[in-house]
Amino acid sequence: MITLYDLGPSLLEDQTLGLSTPCRKIILILRYKDIPYDHRFISLSEIESTAKSVGAPPTTTREDGAEKYTVPFLYDSTHGRAVSDSYLIAQYLDEAYPDTPKVFPKGTKALQSLAVDALEAKSTSLIPVIRPKMYRQMTPKMFEELNKQYGPAPELSTEELTAQLAKAKTMFDELKKSFGNQEELYVMGDRPIYVDFSLASLVLTLRVYYGSQSKEWGEAKNWAAGRIGNICEGILALMRV
Repeated sequence: MITLYDLGPSLLEDQTLGLSTPCRKIILILRYKDIPYDHRFISLSEIESTAKSVGAPPTTTREDGAEKYTVPFLYDSTHGRAVSDSYLIAQYLDEAYPDTPKVFPKGTKALQSLAVDALEAKSTSLIPVIRPKMYRQMTPKMFEELNKQYGPAPELSTEELTAQLAKAKTMFDELKKSFGNQEELYVMGDRPIYVDFSLASLVLTLRVYYGSQSKEWGEAKNWAAGRIGNICEGILALMRV
């Protein structure tokens, strides 16, 4: 059984899509692959000790050279493995569960890594939109820890929010050029791969924190001539567990 560790909990009624974007990516992949898992929430102050307790390695280093632990990480009791970092976790799931749909078709790892880096660069425009909403919907303990570690999240005025979403739209609209006249929904055709899940997990953050009926999510679905919304809805429809 896989135990996936995510940042949380929050005050949201529905937390099934996860609270952190990297964890959401793995949740979508696990459900696409139909792999059962246990979704556990831990606070910022619990990440390092919990990761060490299950044998999950650090994902990076701090400025002072100390090891840094981040979510997501998982422990797979079936195979006795602990894995950190969403990119490495996705590769592990392909290898450890070979009878499930692959998110890294042969020969695509390097190309997908570059594509995801480009996507994450585009997503920086969403940070000012998401952070204040995310902070407000966390438990008091999580709110305090987020403020302490990352600083306060300034609230946007209506005008600032509109301008920031317009900036995000401009960034994501550039994806239209990448898809060109391609009729297939996903990057490589009819089946999603890692980069598709990366895109969906980023944009679905608006749905998680603003709501499925919100104006903000409604606008995001229409980015890139509707391609963004179609990919997100397509992936949600594939979730099996």
